[in-house]
Amino acid sequence: MRMVRTTLAAGYFVSLSWASAAFAQTDVVPSGRVIGDDQTGPPPSTWSVKVAAEYSDNEVTASRDSQSDLYAYRVFTGRTVRLLYQAPGYRYLKGEWVTEASDNRVRPDIVLEKIGPQMSWLSTDDPDTVERDLAEQADLARRTGATDVFLANYALQKKILLKKPAYASAVDNFEKKNVNFHEVVKSSEAQHLDLKMMAQLVDDDPAAVATADASSLLSLATMETLSPGLRARAIDKLSTITPPPDMDAKIVETMRTQSSSSQLPVRIAALSAVNKLGKPADQPRVYVDLTKEPTWKLADVAEANRGMPAAATTATTTTTNADSDTDKALARIATDSSDPGKQVIAVRGLANKTGDTAQKALVDILKNKDTSGVVRLEAVKSLATTGAKGEAREVLKNLATQDPSADVRMAAAGAVRQP
Repeated sequence: MRMVRTTLAAGYFVSLSWASAAFAQTDVVPSGRVIGDDQTGPPPSTWSVKVAAEYSDNEVTASRDSQSDLYAYRVFTGRTVRLLYQAPGYRYLKGEWVTEASDNRVRPDIVLEKIGPQMSWLSTDDPDTVERDLAEQADLARRTGATDVFLANYALQKKILLKKPAYASAVDNFEKKNVNFHEVVKSSEAQHLDLKMMAQLVDDDPAAVATADASSLLSLATMETLSPGLRARAIDKLSTITPPPDMDAKIVETMRTQSSSSQLPVRIAALSAVNKLGKPADQPRVYVDLTKEPTWKLADVAEANRGMPAAATTATTTTTNADSDTDKALARIATDSSDPGKQVIAVRGLANKTGDTAQKALVDILKNKDTSGVVRLEAVKSLATTGAKGEAREVLKNLATQDPSADVRMAAAGAVRQP
């Protein structure tokens, strides 16, 4: 099983958890990038991972959510520590034990294994091994507080395990006898979560989707304590199932509300859902150039655009700095919109673009002190994917020491270290 990649992720990090000012001089921030092993390109816009720290004396800190694929977690200097990673739909991962020095280091990429029938830990024929692994997952969930992610992942694994007779007894023993599992279930009940609800959230089988309960999904979509990735998944499912007619208006109104959520994955998922389910007035038509596209959804346009080659090729010439009409429209949204959520989506759509319009828009965002910190952070990340040159590089150097956001300073410092 692939645990880590060997290439450094300079520039791909963001702060998740900061200790109090009293500890500002006594801790460090290991940081890097965390993705799934099935992600061959940029992770989904709603990707989010819970990160926690475990010390050698068994102390475990509360988990925090990453921003997309970027993480950083403040830990105490001089103590042996490892980071813990948990994401919906992926096997948990415990990092290597490290005794931190006084430096903040960008780590190799962390790669999580997607849960499925071919998972490495399911290759054993030993039910006791399976039961011990489930026990470790429950213990990790109890100690880090990642009850929601555990329930989602256990629901997926249980369905796989019960199809193999040799493992049925392991599942039964685990649920009946494991104390940590009982504590996690009790905690989930206090949060109005249960295994059946989480199973329908993560199960993509057509039969399961057809019977999904719209009321439960709506409850999960608005649950502020739920993992951002799971909330975004609930929103996505609400936009694909056929709900009872009397719920249509309530679902659309909920999506409108969640499109201004403080959690970025939730905002992106809700914006896409509003565009799909709302009235024509809800559909943000993205300038004249984009109305000819198959969809008017900004998120869809941006996601498709960042997957297009940076160079525009014709039968006779290749133009490496060409901007498409979509690039130009996204650049206008990125610099002119008053909605940070829309700006972030547009900036992501400009990632990998080397054309003059795209590059100028990203630089203008970084030079504008009134631009939201989360938008500036996305602009730094977009520039880092192509390698900042000229004015962009100088701007990043200034941001690395002067930007008011610690997240932006860290990301900019990583970006300028790239060749």
